[in-house]
Amino acid sequence: MGSHEGAKAEVQAQILRDLGIEEEKIGAPIRASMEVVDYGKTKYGISCRFDKKVAESDTVIVVNRVKSHTSFSRTMESGLTKMVVVGLVKDQGARNVHKLGPKGLAEVLPELARITIRKSPIVYSIALVENANEELCIIEGVEPDKFLSTDERLLKLVKKIWLSCLSPN
Repeated sequence: MGSHEGAKAEVQAQILRDLGIEEEKIGAPIRASMEVVDYGKTKYGISCRFDKKVAESDTVIVVNRVKSHTSFSRTMESGLTKMVVVGLVKDQGARNVHKLGPKGLAEVLPELARITIRKSPIVYSIALVENANEELCIIEGVEPDKFLSTDERLLKLVKKIWLSCLSPN
């Protein structure tokens, strides 16, 4: 969840409960924590970190929506790559990328993702695309080495889908 709700584990766990994601319903424990492991530094000197509990897992499958960001437009905005670098790195990941602005998203985010994918137990991903009514319209399985290219390709599609809904017939 990056830095949402002040980056406090107990508050982020409550957000999940408020969304109906509870241990009893999903049949798995929810382990909220802000602890991270260090995977090294990028060529820009930015620390590459990753959620400690996730890093200790045997296997990780990333599931995330590929969508437009709310405050900027780039070739890659919100998707699998950002989940790996920001969502699974807590507040530290969010600060690392967001403080750099456009350069952080264009250059540092992909490098952080490559380091993380190489060192973490991430083995696969499910990319989700929604239409303008927030209805799921695409589900795509993605190998880790294709996260960035898939984000870019699906984001173009997302923008076309949303634009077609806004255009008069």
